[in-house]
Amino acid sequence: MEYLDANKCLDLMRLTLLLESCNLSNITNYNWAPCYSNPIVTLQHLTRLNIESHSFSASAVYLSALTLPNLAHLTVSAFATGSDYRLTSLVRFLERSTNLQYLSLNIPNLPYAFRSLKEIFQAASSVTHLLIAEHRNEDESEDDLPADAQHIMLNPFLRHLAETSHYSSDNDDCTPAFAPLFPKLESLELSLYYSFTWETFVPEIFGIATTLESNSIRPRRPLKSLRVLDTYPDIDSSESQYIPKTILLRVLNLQAHGSEIIYNHSGGSDMIAASRRFHEI
Repeated sequence: MEYLDANKCLDLMRLTLLLESCNLSNITNYNWAPCYSNPIVTLQHLTRLNIESHSFSASAVYLSALTLPNLAHLTVSAFATGSDYRLTSLVRFLERSTNLQYLSLNIPNLPYAFRSLKEIFQAASSVTHLLIAEHRNEDESEDDLPADAQHIMLNPFLRHLAETSHYSSDNDDCTPAFAPLFPKLESLELSLYYSFTWETFVPEIFGIATTLESNSIRPRRPLKSLRVLDTYPDIDSSESQYIPKTILLRVLNLQAHGSEIIYNHSGGSDMIAASRRFHEI
């Protein structure tokens, strides 16, 4: 379904209580309807939901009204944040979706620091596959874009994954303030509108390479795969596009121990292979 008001979508949901999969495109909230304080529709059989809206406010209204106890696959896409981002409704919805395994957030360049989005991530503790796709906000010009977008949300998130790689939700050392996000995460995909920078802590999200196949004293997050696609058009003469040699060696070591790590430019170039050639490894 497409081009329907969020509340019209809910009216249809009431008539399709046996629905198992749903794709909603370009849902709207032109009347600026508020989010529901409590869900009004429960769909026991729905396991897959893809929802796309121009502004996230429309998705927020729709999700605030739903309870999907058996939802396994969720994709939320928006073209612009709008003036009312309504993150809380997504948090509450995720808290009700305790069987969620796949979460895809396809959203504009995030105007929020990691601490603002951490609540969303904490509510999705059952997720095993996470896709974060950042793109430019339709409502912003090039001059409005942050100078270093990766430092706003992504770097603190990756640093957290690195610092908690050998923790689990059952570990006694995990206080609520330091509880690991996505303790069951197996696969992470990043699709970015900027050129990805390989910071020193990025390989550490997998834990220590030598313990990946051994029984560590502390449980390790079961992360097995990292896929990164950035918008660098293709290989050029810039040295900065390549993975630094010291980090590349750690990436190759992780691959040797069974981790899947893929890094491509949007032009299609395999940047791990290109970095190996550049550093003559």
